[in-house]
Amino acid sequence: MGSKKYKDKPCAYCALELSSTADHVFCREFFPVGFREGLPKAPACKRCNERKSALESYLTTILPFGSSHPAALSGQMEKVARRLAKQPSTKQRIDREAEVVWVETPQGIIVPTVGLPLDPDKVVEYFDLTVRGLVWHEWAAVVPDDYAVEVFTLAPEAFEAFSATILSLGKSTKVRRSFAKGALQYVAARAPKDPAFSTWHITLYEGLGLANAEHSEGRLQVVVVCGPAEIREVLQRLRDGDA
Repeated sequence: MGSKKYKDKPCAYCALELSSTADHVFCREFFPVGFREGLPKAPACKRCNERKSALESYLTTILPFGSSHPAALSGQMEKVARRLAKQPSTKQRIDREAEVVWVETPQGIIVPTVGLPLDPDKVVEYFDLTVRGLVWHEWAAVVPDDYAVEVFTLAPEAFEAFSATILSLGKSTKVRRSFAKGALQYVAARAPKDPAFSTWHITLYEGLGLANAEHSEGRLQVVVVCGPAEIREVLQRLRDGDA
């Protein structure tokens, strides 16, 4: 597990406590056994590891329903059924609110998938944590606890503008990664002198159709901006304008 690399380091998620374990930034349960090699890891303290595990228990139950990607379907549905049996309120909400969403595959084919009711606060909290872990994974840097981490989704046309401007900054420090046979991908750009000051586009299962997403007619585009607290006001104006 490379314990010396991950133990007794500043926790990648809170930047306040010392780590006690190596944590998979995206937990292995998102993916079947054959898809798990090389998943990013980061040092985590006990409190953050438990907090993140609770979010993952919920999201690994919900998210595989929203994709036709092999990592979402292969060997996952039986596990999801077992998780749902332990979460009756989640199952009841799915039965009540799930709907069909038509999405475009990478090959340009329009196919139906399941749009799911999803707690947006849990999604925001989870991607806040995962970006902090990815900053450590990519650049061995810890996001300061007073930095803003803003998570939001964009419609396709708005994402194009984001990609052409914010995500294209810092080309010399831009990274593009693919894990789990393409089931987890991200593109990130960072400030040259501050790796924690960064922008991210993260795709899980090649995009998801989510009934509660603001833009449910297309693929869910998760973008994250991480940086000094003063960026919050700028990003809020961007978010309000997009809304």
